[in-house]
Amino acid sequence: MDILVEEFRNFLSVEKGASPNTIEAYMRDIGRFMEFAGKRGRGSLERVRRDDITAFMVSEKRRGLSASSIARSLAALMMLFKFLAANKYIRKDIAGVLESPKLWKYLPDILSPEEVEKLLKAPDTSKQLGRRDRAILELMYASGLRVSEAAGMLKAGKITEEDYLKLEDEATPTCGSCSFLGTANTMCCIAEAMGMSLPGSGTIPATHAERLRAAQATGRRIVEMVHEGLAARQIIDRRAVENGIRLSTAIGGSTNTALHLPAIAYEAECDLDMDQFESLCRTTPHIAKMNPAAAANVPDFHRAGGVQAVMKEILHLVHGDALTVTGKTVAQNLEGVPDGHRSIVRPTAEPWSEGGGLAILRGNLAPDTAITKPAAIVPEMQTFTGRARCFDSEVEANQAILDGAVQEGEVVVIRYEGPKGGPGMREMYSAMKFLYGRGLALKTALVTDGRFSGTNNGCFVGHISPEAAEGGPLALVRDGDEIAIDIPGRRLDLRVGDDELERRRQAWQRPEPKIRSGYLALYARLAESADKGAVIRHRD
Repeated sequence: MDILVEEFRNFLSVEKGASPNTIEAYMRDIGRFMEFAGKRGRGSLERVRRDDITAFMVSEKRRGLSASSIARSLAALMMLFKFLAANKYIRKDIAGVLESPKLWKYLPDILSPEEVEKLLKAPDTSKQLGRRDRAILELMYASGLRVSEAAGMLKAGKITEEDYLKLEDEATPTCGSCSFLGTANTMCCIAEAMGMSLPGSGTIPATHAERLRAAQATGRRIVEMVHEGLAARQIIDRRAVENGIRLSTAIGGSTNTALHLPAIAYEAECDLDMDQFESLCRTTPHIAKMNPAAAANVPDFHRAGGVQAVMKEILHLVHGDALTVTGKTVAQNLEGVPDGHRSIVRPTAEPWSEGGGLAILRGNLAPDTAITKPAAIVPEMQTFTGRARCFDSEVEANQAILDGAVQEGEVVVIRYEGPKGGPGMREMYSAMKFLYGRGLALKTALVTDGRFSGTNNGCFVGHISPEAAEGGPLALVRDGDEIAIDIPGRRLDLRVGDDELERRRQAWQRPEPKIRSGYLALYARLAESADKGAVIRHRD
């Protein structure tokens, strides 16, 4: 180790021209990071992950370090990793943990745009930052923001209207679903895992000629299935549904999986409850990581091997004998499939995390369960206790966040947005993005009986059941109540005594329906709770 340290010092001095003071500062930064990573169970640099870097930078910010000190720490780590990779001490994919702008998805909690701008526009940046530091800041400043996240930053005065409009004009440049692992891509992956689409077809980018070839092959196979008498009900059974859940949690898929798969199971007459869902999540490691949990997007996942590579890794956990649209079993389809690229798809023996990418919570605030996505939540935010700030609709919550009414340390409660209360269970997508834009992603949490987008990150819990419109505990929460979220412990609790909750329950009155006629009104009367897939029951 002493020889390695000396080599790195020489590298900084000779190749980078760093001064003795700068070298000493870099070595101190690296020492603090290694101590921090060691406490997270990373005994060597080979085991360092993007989350470790992000968490370290957030901790440095909370220690009160200046923007220039944090930028210097980033520079030190980047140079260390590049040096180690160049000299073959670590693999190049390990060194790449610092390369992507999407590493800085929590940018406002590390360096605010104002701090970055101030450093970049300083008259003599050489006195504060080296060229490498400056390059990293520019990388951070140019990091990919979503339009809704930028809306929160605009309201907070962190970007100009010109910046916002430019981002809005340049977003969504082509066809297809969003490139991150949202609900659309999650369900495409699940359909493939369940055997309802051709192997390898679930993640093909919309602009690729391969997509047209897959469409033609699919059409031909459908005709063949008609002649063979092979129908969906022969494929979608309990084995297929369980395979879909395993795959979803292995890739850190959308929380909406917990709505769609119980609904599919109901139609397939192989009902699924949330205890079974949680059991499958708990026993499936999270082995494929992509946006919003990492820098890679779904097209990267496709190039890394996609669904078939993941299914190969978890074959010992899934039902390999389940039938698929090819007329073959899952196991037969996986014969000859190569290993996935290890920068995205890991073996089950070396997962991104042990407990799966999705988690079912219970507690006095969610007696019939709620869901969250630990794959997209940094470890430091997987336990959170804060004061409730209650809103009876998504619209009210969004406006309050944009107006700056939500403060650090609060748990935003959005209720009456469930299947009945919505009606229809809207996504609380915007609220999470606005919190991010205002720099509150790592300082607040959000709980709701509504849904979330697959792109959301930060501390969030959705699908709280029973919902507020049915008189569930969520309806009884008041501003200032303490709410405790414990994702590792699978708990969601309102720290209010049983007697007080009973008094509130007796005083509660069901709100008037938002819609009184048409299909939405009918759905509001008949829909089941989120934990049952929000279905309309049509059989005994």
